[in-house]
Amino acid sequence: MTEVQKKTVGTAIASLVLGILGMIFGPLCSIPAVVCGHIAKSKIKRTGEQLDGGGLALAGLILGYIQIGFMIFMIPWLIAVGVPSYEHAKEQATTQATQNTIHVISAALEQYELDNGKYPASLDDLMTSGYLQETPVDAWGSPFTYEPAVRPPAISSPGPDRTSGTADDL
Repeated sequence: MTEVQKKTVGTAIASLVLGILGMIFGPLCSIPAVVCGHIAKSKIKRTGEQLDGGGLALAGLILGYIQIGFMIFMIPWLIAVGVPSYEHAKEQATTQATQNTIHVISAALEQYELDNGKYPASLDDLMTSGYLQETPVDAWGSPFTYEPAVRPPAISSPGPDRTSGTADDL
């Protein structure tokens, strides 16, 4: 058979197309590109080189393997970078939520003082008087510390370690 009469193996074309699509869709296309490339190479070898498409299959294999290798290195790298960033953002959001609750309690204390001429003896008085709907706790689930003897009264959270008097108190 001459070069002109050789038929191109369909799986070789599929391998190349999937390899190219793997640039967009990642492993969803690059793994099938590798599989199709190996099937095409096997068919071409079995027929004694009477079929064409070896170059297409090879290109699909190369693209597929490159993308798989890229994913093998990128996923751990993304995890290594992403997890600490996520933890930091979560910590900041938790701290901000606690600070917002402190502001809400402060506003309730000020309103109580305006209405009654004095600050409440405890945060429970804010609830029984209707200034707060529920017992306030910080974002870590700890109760707030209320010091009515200080003017204006001090409100604090024990922070992430849930121990008052440490460096992470808010």
